[in-house]
Amino acid sequence: MKVLVMNCGSTSLKFELVDLDADRPLWGGELTGVGTQDATLSRGPRGRRTSGRVRAPDLMAALRLVLDEVARSPEMAGSIDAVAHRIGHGGLRYRQAVEIDSDVKAEIARLIPLVPLHHPAMLAGIAAAEKLLPGVPQVAVFDTAFHGDIPEHAAIYGIPRSWFDRGVRKFGFHGHAHQFATLQAASMLEKPADELRLVTCHLGGGASVSAIANGRSLDNSLGFSSLPGLLMGTRCGDIDPGILVYLMQERGLTLEQVQQILSRQGGLLGISGLSADMRELERAADAGHDGAQLAIRAFCYRVRLYIGAYLAVLGGAQAIVFSGGIGTNSARVRSGCLQGLQALGFALDERANLACRVDENSPVAAIDDGRSPGRILVVAVDEELMMARQCAQALGWADG
Repeated sequence: MKVLVMNCGSTSLKFELVDLDADRPLWGGELTGVGTQDATLSRGPRGRRTSGRVRAPDLMAALRLVLDEVARSPEMAGSIDAVAHRIGHGGLRYRQAVEIDSDVKAEIARLIPLVPLHHPAMLAGIAAAEKLLPGVPQVAVFDTAFHGDIPEHAAIYGIPRSWFDRGVRKFGFHGHAHQFATLQAASMLEKPADELRLVTCHLGGGASVSAIANGRSLDNSLGFSSLPGLLMGTRCGDIDPGILVYLMQERGLTLEQVQQILSRQGGLLGISGLSADMRELERAADAGHDGAQLAIRAFCYRVRLYIGAYLAVLGGAQAIVFSGGIGTNSARVRSGCLQGLQALGFALDERANLACRVDENSPVAAIDDGRSPGRILVVAVDEELMMARQCAQALGWADG
């Protein structure tokens, strides 16, 4: 069975065709610049992708290009049996993947105010796939689903209870990544996931930390929206709400201006004044750029803060797990995030940390000193494979 996994953005389409029988991705890529004159399509098997300019005025045209590539590729012999659509928010209603019908689409549309940058494009991707692949099952897989078991006392905010009852609560995000990291850690530690306590750190342009107990999420640093928690590439992370009142009352900023600052001008970009890309910041920090150095220190501090908090929530953990583009590639950030944690049983082996490399063929590595009780793991997360598995469960092709 083959599942086409789609992740639609306002100007991009990421895609991966997954062979569920072999439990591996076959072919995929990304189309960027949708709706512009500079659209570029990269495609092929992982590690051997090629790219070139294409014409993609909208998501319908982008998906048509992708399907044409699938049909021409010798690796893709056979039909697409289902499409799994990454959806940012499932709200209170959807705690697992579900086959898409009119009710599901209506709920995704209703939740647009919570993820205004993502849901409209995701709905457009669903419409395009339904038109170009008639009769093929379409499944919504939700970033929030894995965090559906967060208990009420962790999910509620200090606001009137009636708001919470209407859905103003912590939901958590990056569920596919945290779930995949949990399963890989369980395999590495040779223990069932439901016997483990883990702190999983998914660090990239978007970033979050989760407290995992018995294979389930007890808390996540993201919340009602995808803004709070850690510093991210351009997102603010945790912020005093009084600042928002001040900006609007005293500085005269509009709601739209505040939203732009919090989601597009904050985080690593805002602090450094230079870039949202950790790789560029590390190069600039080495060259003495004060803003880059401060941004990296602040990022690591916030991760360390959440690790400590979640170790307390869990009553200790067998492992701390790093994933995501920054989490798997930056030894400097991993080291910064773990400073001082030796006292809590997690001692980093700096040589192993510097030498660490993970990929789909070797997806897990240990970077602890081997003597401390807590393990420190790095995991190459395959979110597309995780979403394809969830799609199969929703369609009754696989056990939960």
